Amino acid sequence: MRRRIISSTLAVLCIAAAASFYWFGNTGSLDPAWALLRSNGEVKRHTAPAPRAVSVVTATASTADFPIRRTAIGAISSPAVVSVAARISSQLVSIAVQDGQMVKAGDLLFQLDNRSLKAQVERDRAALAKDQATLAVNELDLSRAKQLLEKQAGTRQAYDQAVANQKVTQATAAGDQAQLDADLVQLSYATITAPIAGRLGAVRVSVGDVVGPAMGAVTAVPLVTITQVDPLRVSFNLPESDLRLLQKALAEARPGAVILQKPGDAQVIGQGTLDFLDSSVDTASGTITARATLPNPDLSLWPGEYVDVVLEAGMMPQMTSIPTVAVQSGQKGTYVFVVKPDNTVEIRPIKVALAEGDSTAVGEGLKCGERVVIEGQTRLANGTPVREAAEEGAPPVPSGTSPPGAASPPNIAQDDQPRGKS
Repeated sequence: MRRRIISSTLAVLCIAAAASFYWFGNTGSLDPAWALLRSNGEVKRHTAPAPRAVSVVTATASTADFPIRRTAIGAISSPAVVSVAARISSQLVSIAVQDGQMVKAGDLLFQLDNRSLKAQVERDRAALAKDQATLAVNELDLSRAKQLLEKQAGTRQAYDQAVANQKVTQATAAGDQAQLDADLVQLSYATITAPIAGRLGAVRVSVGDVVGPAMGAVTAVPLVTITQVDPLRVSFNLPESDLRLLQKALAEARPGAVILQKPGDAQVIGQGTLDFLDSSVDTASGTITARATLPNPDLSLWPGEYVDVVLEAGMMPQMTSIPTVAVQSGQKGTYVFVVKPDNTVEIRPIKVALAEGDSTAVGEGLKCGERVVIEGQTRLANGTPVREAAEEGAPPVPSGTSPPGAASPPNIAQDDQPRGKS
């Protein structure tokens, strides 16, 4: 009985509340906010607001000759590294250079004790002089013997003996001259000079050391090493797919076509000319070795140093170029967001001809002068209205957020819709 009374009371209260709401709604004595929604006794319906324009950054496609570049990691090396060693056994009496010194070809490096060699040279000269004097006497004897034979005043035997004596002394004098020349060469080995220009390594001997050439199983110890530092070489590897490109670049041999940069830095530290291409492709790595010669007049480059190598391999004439960040990838290939004159975007498929660093050459799908989106692509679809962030002085909305009411483009199936890159 008590439950019935409570239920009846609640029903009466609900009916009374509904009647009051109806009365005040028709008489206009409800909250003023209600009256603002009424016109001619009817409530206006809300209309959906226009889509908000997405803030983006754009760039204009341009037409110019597009450089063909290839990048690789290269190693700098010296064309010549010479180990200087003694060619005769003797004591080191003087050192004319220091560690790390720059030298020219012919500069004095070391002096060995040459006294015994000088004495041997003097003996050779004395023997040569003696035999040359004997040769002169024998030639006079031969001349007299010939005259007497012609006048029938001398014998044939005397003439033949004079001829033999002249030939023997002539051969002896020639042998003396050869011995003198050989000993002069040995004497020159006592003065050790630089065979090439370059930078010295560490001097490995001291004054007083007895040095000499390799003998049997004993290897000669280098006195010092000279490394040529101007010019230098840089070697690098490129994929075998670039073989034709390398062959063309080698045939042109354009000075400065090989650019050296510090690793991870765009600063140019040297330029050279491609002058060598290996005779075969490395089947293990699928690469081919190329080499360039680079001037190093300021000695800033160092053998053994690793650098980034950029090969300028030619030009693609009059290509449409856009920033690489504008290019997006989807299931159907590459595309860009093109801003149309009405400030809405269009998803435009393109064909990339070549991408080099921050720039991309477009082969098909884009014309010079068209604007492409380079920031804010992840929130765009076909027909999305956009505004240029630079015009409003504000950065684009972070690509991770979407504006109210954003939805997938109606003209692209959800499964086929390209996915933009931020």
